[in-house]
Amino acid sequence: MTAQSAPDSGNYPIRQIFHDYREAILGMESLSDTQRSAAHLIGICKTAKMGLTASFCPNCGIQLHYASCNNRNCPCCQWPSQQSWIMQRKNEVIPDIPYYHIVLTVPHDLNPLIRLNETRLMKALFTCSSQAVIDLAKDRHFLGAVPGIVSVLHTWRQDLLPHYHVHMIVSGGGLNSLGQFITQNDPSRNRRKQPKYDGGFFLPMGALTKLFRGKLMDAVKRLWKKNLLNLPRGNIYTDPNGWAAFCDRLYETKWIGYIASTFNGRGNAIEYLARYTFRTAISNSRIQDYDGKTVTFTVTNRKTGEKKSVALPAMEFIRRFLSHILPKGFMRVRYFGFLSNARKTRNLRSIHRQRHLPAYNPSPLTGASKRKLFLAVWNIDISICKYCGAHLIYFPRGQPPF
Repeated sequence: MTAQSAPDSGNYPIRQIFHDYREAILGMESLSDTQRSAAHLIGICKTAKMGLTASFCPNCGIQLHYASCNNRNCPCCQWPSQQSWIMQRKNEVIPDIPYYHIVLTVPHDLNPLIRLNETRLMKALFTCSSQAVIDLAKDRHFLGAVPGIVSVLHTWRQDLLPHYHVHMIVSGGGLNSLGQFITQNDPSRNRRKQPKYDGGFFLPMGALTKLFRGKLMDAVKRLWKKNLLNLPRGNIYTDPNGWAAFCDRLYETKWIGYIASTFNGRGNAIEYLARYTFRTAISNSRIQDYDGKTVTFTVTNRKTGEKKSVALPAMEFIRRFLSHILPKGFMRVRYFGFLSNARKTRNLRSIHRQRHLPAYNPSPLTGASKRKLFLAVWNIDISICKYCGAHLIYFPRGQPPF
């Protein structure tokens, strides 16, 4: 019985770019081990170099399958992870309440400082943005409760240059100090008469962006005062007077925050955010052309929707792409408010009881096997041959013995 060849591994231009320039990438001295590893894996994802898995059917023979690298920075294999995340998060969404997509952005003047202090300052970005929402929401004149927040960090613009911002899905209801779940439309809430905010959001975005600015700048100044920051060259960062002027300029800058969309709480908020959660700096679908030397890709103007083409030398494209790979172990998705990991299960069980919903239980897909995941997400039983229905036997990854 002969083995059937592995199927075509697909058209992945980003993989081809990293494959073609693997030697040049190895010579880039400024790369971290995490960036080098990601570059290597992206260049061999879903090819024979990544290894093979094999399934044996007594009727159809042996089928070979290229293995994915499963690196979180690889644009070729994020779909299964995205679908798994959606399935795990769906039962954390509270039905029949609105959800809001909030984006808070850091001015580009802070980019050099963040680049040299990624772990500390990106952690502060998460903490300060979520705490700004929670502090305002706890005010009885707005919501009077702590909402649930899912935050996702992005570090890029569409042209792959640095642009640090946080996407947040914020629930339109939360737990008050008595443990009661109240929504923004609850008639018992004591709130001021106020204009309807953008998108129906229960918080004023102007106040939210100013509070976020104050919290993040306070965190940055405390780190500077304790000499915990790696500083770019120049007196503006090292001289006390220059530093004070730099901070004053940032306080005077208008920090951008906006509401992108609103949702009803029936799962679509999570599906929407998943597109941001598992998005890499650029996808294969945006690559228009690669001729071995130049990469041409599309960039969309968010305000007008107009698309244009950008052409970069391949090594510059690679440099920009790799600059957005986060430090090893740094979590790009974090949970706050009543969804914080330490209290999430307890809080959701309480909310479900109060709203007379079916009892909450954590997703059974957490840590699930590949077979269980495929069955739940795609209704595909990978232990059954899709051609004849016979049970399959799987060989471990590697070169099968035949």
